[in-house]
Amino acid sequence: MITPKKENEGVGFTYTVSMEQIQKHASLSAEEVLIWIEEVAEFMYTMQTAEERNRQYIFKPNKKPYSL
Repeated sequence: MITPKKENEGVGFTYTVSMEQIQKHASLSAEEVLIWIEEVAEFMYTMQTAEERNRQYIFKPNKKPYSL
């Protein structure tokens, strides 16, 4: 199991991926992986506030805005 750095203790989260999860993901077709990536991107977009979405452009000014 991965343990968080001491300075991050009590902040954020950790997640451990099992070997079964890795094997399941590895068995996906290229199309299934792209669909999965798109679904994750849409989920992240809907969970972010407008301020959070805009903040990413401070660090990546050449990145184009994503819209649904």
